[in-house]
Amino acid sequence: MKVCIYSPQFEIAELLAEQLTDADTSCIPFLKINHMMETVINSRNYPDLILLDYLSINHELFNIISHATSRKLHIPFVFFNDPC
Repeated sequence: MKVCIYSPQFEIAELLAEQLTDADTSCIPFLKINHMMETVINSRNYPDLILLDYLSINHELFNIISHATSRKLHIPFVFFNDPC
């Protein structure tokens, strides 16, 4: 399984990647969301899962799930750090 992780606090993404990585799972932490999206879009093998820090995106202005669906990227997203 390939997992991409983004948080504006890179240390959190690194910690999550460290905890989730094992023989069957590779995790890639990203420092910038643009780098993650470019990597996903340009990849031949899409990740199986994307973990995103909920607070990193203004959900009223940008819906990343709709954006990914419009590009025909059917990848599950899991948000962490939800304030609610």
